[in-house]
Amino acid sequence: MLLEKGQKILAQAKFFLLDVADWLEKALSSLAGLDALQHSDLLAAEALLRLVQRLSPTYAEQRE
Repeated sequence: MLLEKGQKILAQAKFFLLDVADWLEKALSSLAGLDALQHSDLLAAEALLRLVQRLSPTYAEQRE
């Protein structure tokens, strides 16, 4: 078993979470309209998908 009891993520993975967060933040901060999403529901998920699909080629990796 890789995880200790009560552990949800490996300690090694925690090391990379800040980098992943920064990586996503850069892409998401450029999305005009993201701040308009006020609820977490199916409509918001669809709107987010449309926003992500319009990301510039610079963020192709994040879009995927």
